[in-house]
Amino acid sequence: MNQTTLLELAFFEFVKFYFFRLLSLGFELIIVHVGIKVLHMDPLLVKLIDNVFIVLINYIFSRVFIFKNT
Repeated sequence: MNQTTLLELAFFEFVKFYFFRLLSLGFELIIVHVGIKVLHMDPLLVKLIDNVFIVLINYIFSRVFIFKNT
């Protein structure tokens, strides 16, 4: 592979990484809003559940969509 191809691949991986991190941020905002404002749950419990879920989806996104070729 030449230098341009490597840079293009790295940039594409960078874009995918940030896209999926922004997507997981959206999930986090929805979970926290629904848990606290709609369901009136304890904020600490909602954040704990949210953190577990977000770590799992970030792992899945990274393994399946972002770094699948490495």
